[in-house]
Amino acid sequence: MPLWISTKKEEPQPVQAQPTSPELLKKVETSIIKEAKDEEKNLKHVVKDLAATQKALDKARKAADKADSNMKKAERNEHQTQKNLHRAEHNHERAIADVKTAQKDQELRKKELEKATQALELMKSRVDTTIKEHDEHTEERNSKLAHLRSERVSTSESTGPVVEVAPVPAQAQVPTQGTPTGSLEPSPI
Repeated sequence: MPLWISTKKEEPQPVQAQPTSPELLKKVETSIIKEAKDEEKNLKHVVKDLAATQKALDKARKAADKADSNMKKAERNEHQTQKNLHRAEHNHERAIADVKTAQKDQELRKKELEKATQALELMKSRVDTTIKEHDEHTEERNSKLAHLRSERVSTSESTGPVVEVAPVPAQAQVPTQGTPTGSLEPSPI
């Protein structure tokens, strides 16, 4: 499963308090907005991976429930067959084989369920970290933009009109699709 989390940390360039040209301010502003868009794209990929992991967990949970049901059914079949042992010894042996197969399947499905649960917890942790970083970076960018705009207003009073740019969005919406309660918490088994 591809993870779209960037491990490269870019240090923000310090904004100097020296007067700058409008072209340079526009270039810095464009760079900040591009960085925000890239980070938003990364966040969407992580959220998509979370939804896929949640779907895999739901599928594993259903398979584990079915394996439990198959196990109980195989055990009932074995007991019934034991009552009819004198008439159907061959059927009894086959039922024992079914129970062994169901036990192996049950163990396999429980291991898959445990792995899916761990993967979901790991993905939740990554999403939480990414959201936190995104919020911090958005706050830094908005602060930089406000500073740049205040510099532009002070320089534009002597040069001419100012073009307004919308602020960077604060936080992406994290979908909770696939969870019955609408939260990111795994539901009990």
